[in-house]
Amino acid sequence: MINKKNENKKSRSKLVIFATVGGSPLPVFIGLKFFADSHYKKFEQIDVYFIESRESNQFTTNIIETLNKETVNSNLNFNRIVVDEKKIILNKFKAKVEQVLNSLNYYTEIFFLFTSGTKNMVIDTLISLLNYKEVCLTNLSAELDKIIIKKIRNHQGILSLEESVSLPENKKLSDIIDIDLHIFSKLHNIEIVQINNNIAEDLLGKKELTEKLLSGYITITKDKVLQQIENEIRKKENVKQFFNLNETNSELLSSFFEIISDLNLKKLVDNLIENNRKKEILNLVEYLRGVWLEDFCFNLFLSTYNMKARLYKNVVFKHKGRKAEIDVVISEGFNLTVVSVTTSRSIGLIKLKLFEVLHRANQIGGMHSMIFLVTLLEKWQVEQLKRDISQFELKKRIKIIGKEEIVVTYNEKQTSKK
Repeated sequence: MINKKNENKKSRSKLVIFATVGGSPLPVFIGLKFFADSHYKKFEQIDVYFIESRESNQFTTNIIETLNKETVNSNLNFNRIVVDEKKIILNKFKAKVEQVLNSLNYYTEIFFLFTSGTKNMVIDTLISLLNYKEVCLTNLSAELDKIIIKKIRNHQGILSLEESVSLPENKKLSDIIDIDLHIFSKLHNIEIVQINNNIAEDLLGKKELTEKLLSGYITITKDKVLQQIENEIRKKENVKQFFNLNETNSELLSSFFEIISDLNLKKLVDNLIENNRKKEILNLVEYLRGVWLEDFCFNLFLSTYNMKARLYKNVVFKHKGRKAEIDVVISEGFNLTVVSVTTSRSIGLIKLKLFEVLHRANQIGGMHSMIFLVTLLEKWQVEQLKRDISQFELKKRIKIIGKEEIVVTYNEKQTSKK
């Protein structure tokens, strides 16, 4: 067993943390920031030893760079132990860890932050650390919103486990660890290309229009009409001439104006045509085809979440050179929620959308991110979709919202305004 060396009163101001780093850097960052910002105790020095593989090397670099920028404690010392995941040799790895432990002249406690990292990495690190007198196992519980600490004592080879301690004691962890989208993106090697928080307030403010769209007025047939109109307009320079003189598409135009009249938008569209406002007409068509639900949900979330939450709409990001877009992203404390909005009625297409947004959520927020899928499905269809994904563990991360829940929430907001 390795023994403490030169323990004295001064040693009480030093902390040593071993942290395994795998494919999810967020929990490592949160745990280290918790200790670095003195939410546990105040230390003059914190030595961090990252246990990383070559595959997780970049994540470790991201954690270090972000901690240096985002923590108030400047007494962080970072060290890195690289292990070969393909042919990990336990004796060699133990020797590396024991070499580190033997080099420590004084310390208060040793913490092992094991929320991230592969199973082999975590087990082999723990086996090595258990040769020591005392180790505090440290884990992030997103469900409890706490840091969980469990102390293991080694007395002459006999291990004893103390009762768990949950920190912080009188508040949520997310109340003291606040992360914005740019920190999430930095940790996960994501480049934020664009955020567009604009909404069509003039259209969204039309109560009758919103309620009609919520009722499912835009059917598959009507959507095809709007899509054809959109395609035709994109080809033209002079949209006024297209609408006034085009006789070959008279049936298409008739169907289009029937939709516009039903939605009480005839006066607005006539004015846009008269002034040859191609871009605005395209924006209106896109709005009716689905953008309205994105704007509606974003506006609803703005009025639902507390002031601490940050909301981002139409987030375009780049990962490994490829661009992707997310409808709405919500960051609250250290929790990230990715929202995908669809007006499709096809269960098959919605399932594809669900797994696509799950992939995007993992890319930008890691395995702890949550997913909201907002649809116009009826209640029985939502229940069917929930049953279909119930076999997967990911169901705990996903909330499927249907038309009924949207309408109820909307009506509640309308009533509260009166």
